[in-house]
Amino acid sequence: MKYPVRIFPLVVFLVSCGGSEAPPPKVAEAPVEEESPRERQQIQVNSEVGGLNETKVNRAFEHALGGLRKCINDGARRVEFIAGDIGFQIEVDREGQSSVYVDQSTLGDRETEKCMVGVLAAESWPKPVGGDKGQAHKSFGFDSPKAVRPPVDWSADDVKDELAKLGPQLEECKRGQAGFTATLYVDTSGQPLAAGVASSSPGADGAADCIVRVLKSAKYRSPGSWAAKVSFPL
Repeated sequence: MKYPVRIFPLVVFLVSCGGSEAPPPKVAEAPVEEESPRERQQIQVNSEVGGLNETKVNRAFEHALGGLRKCINDGARRVEFIAGDIGFQIEVDREGQSSVYVDQSTLGDRETEKCMVGVLAAESWPKPVGGDKGQAHKSFGFDSPKAVRPPVDWSADDVKDELAKLGPQLEECKRGQAGFTATLYVDTSGQPLAAGVASSSPGADGAADCIVRVLKSAKYRSPGSWAAKVSFPL
């Protein structure tokens, strides 16, 4: 069975690596000002980011599609109506080693998100040109692999009381980091079926895992006769 996948445009960050322009002629009357430490630091930071070959990046994402679909199929065994959008940030160093993290997601299942990260991390990515690292971003949209009724849409207000109680635990998970978004499925009894988390910053896997454990440990109000799905910032 083929599962519909909506692929959003690829964004590849490109930085020019050409030579610097020749300095303007010196004027004897005007002393040359030295570059400030802040300016030197800014130039150093910008030079670390290079470009990635867009054709090769697209080819890697296309090659990964089969594995991403398998992750969704496996996720549907846990949450039959799993569906949503997910975005990945890829960073590749000069050795071709990649790091991948989820910077946006409404799939609502951490296991599926981590499965997809593993698929993309196993791909061969082009080495950056003109910098120490290259970056790319791409988003995908997945419909449920199963022909089932979608869950009821909840808003953040529907879980605000429970989140308020979980506040201290969630803050402990975040450890001062910000920019998290969570998606949660709740069954008819108020029990959490699954949860997923995206972060706007790399290196937040441990915090995301902790947040999911806390969210799944709570009891929520019943959505009625059908399960509910809700996304909210943390």
